[in-house]
Amino acid sequence: MAHLIAKTTTGQDAFIGRRSAWHQLGTVVPPQSGIITPDMVFSQNGGGLGYDVALIQAMANGKEVPGQFFRMRTDTGKVFGPSCSGDYVVANNVPTMRPLLDALVGEGLAVIETAGVLRDGADAWVAVRFKGAEFDKAGADDAGDNRTEYYGVLMANHDGRAKFRVLFTPIRIVCANTQGFALRDRRTTVRSIKHTKNASSRIVQEALNLWADAAGHAAEFNAIREMLAPRILTPDQFKASVLDTVAPYLDVNEPGISDRARKNRETRNADADSRRTILLDMWFNGTGMSGDPTAWDAYNAVTEALDHNSAWHTQHNGSEFLETLLPGGKLETLKSEVLHNLISLPA
Repeated sequence: MAHLIAKTTTGQDAFIGRRSAWHQLGTVVPPQSGIITPDMVFSQNGGGLGYDVALIQAMANGKEVPGQFFRMRTDTGKVFGPSCSGDYVVANNVPTMRPLLDALVGEGLAVIETAGVLRDGADAWVAVRFKGAEFDKAGADDAGDNRTEYYGVLMANHDGRAKFRVLFTPIRIVCANTQGFALRDRRTTVRSIKHTKNASSRIVQEALNLWADAAGHAAEFNAIREMLAPRILTPDQFKASVLDTVAPYLDVNEPGISDRARKNRETRNADADSRRTILLDMWFNGTGMSGDPTAWDAYNAVTEALDHNSAWHTQHNGSEFLETLLPGGKLETLKSEVLHNLISLPA
């Protein structure tokens, strides 16, 4: 689908990753065979991020529209709207992301895990996994074998919907679940750096700042895990915090709705029944669960279901599903809502 994973100029999916779980997209670099380098991220045989976007004059009826421009991907001619003024500054992928990636990887602060392009080039991202003792400490549970790893996602946008962002997301390795973490704004500001004689040292400093910020987020997320892990939920609390958010029922008796709408809601409620059964089972029997009805296991039941169970994405292709899991996507938002619900429960 053109509005999801883009194609590179060589015709392959613009995606590269060290793991291939559900997506079956792009180029997979198994961990045992090596690392993903910044060159691979921007290559048209890899992540495909090495394209440029430029402003072009807006036209109407064969005439220039004064002061109005569109953004165009220069290698394919794809035009992104809406129009913008001449004051808009294009932040291309290579000059925006490459120096930061070089510094993070070169200083041993992170490794590149995935990268790709969405919507014909309107969006591009790189996910890095942070390294260091701070992340190791925050990543292990009490038994030490149910790890959470911590990632930064660099996201660029070229159609005017968003600024360049760096977001933080934990991933529970035992089941490869992306654990949405948006209790507050997780965006990390990375200041633009001009190409001067001091640029290299400033870029390294920005990488160190980003690493330190991520370490703080990891510690905060670990504190949440330690709070939720021993908390036992009642069935009513599980229903209110999890089931009613992730598999809600629709009102089939709403006054004034048509027979067709009522039948549609009945069908969707039957789907919700199936999803609730799955979530209840995963709460106790999901990958890496303790077997106790804890709030932490309830949250991990949600992340495992949304990431891997076909009941939530029976009509998706790999690229469409990937978009829902990226920060701001539908499934990622649901995870964050559930986490907020569980944290808000009275002790």
